[in-house]
Amino acid sequence: MWRWFIDEQEFSTDENPETEIFYNGNRKIKLISSHLNGCSKMITKTIDVKIKAPFTFPNAFTPNGDGLGDYFGPIAKNPEDYQFNIRIFNRQGQLVFESNDFSKKWDGKIRGTNKIGEEGVYCYQATITDRYGNVDKETGNVTLLEPINE
Repeated sequence: MWRWFIDEQEFSTDENPETEIFYNGNRKIKLISSHLNGCSKMITKTIDVKIKAPFTFPNAFTPNGDGLGDYFGPIAKNPEDYQFNIRIFNRQGQLVFESNDFSKKWDGKIRGTNKIGEEGVYCYQATITDRYGNVDKETGNVTLLEPINE
């Protein structure tokens, strides 16, 4: 017989159970195994759970209005299940774009202007919070490219 616990809450009596953990942090996993002859053994392990939001970010875009890679922002399934903030900075560390809305992606324009930024590398910081309150912070670079004229 097997008795599995997560943080002192029993969740299964299967030999090889499966479960989902929804919250970040240290979780204590305990197994108590008993044999028909009355012998039993207990083992406890602590695991550090880090739930990563299922988002990807492109590393380049060309905001030229051709319908291909015109915007920079996260790519995700079911983004409505998350709270979101993204900030984009130029090489001088100036904030050039900010959004709290998944549907509002960066079109390359510099904040407060109608001008597309210079070609080059920009830094982004994204904070994504799921419905359980888990916070995932992502940082990275994106390259704004000028379109190639053929």
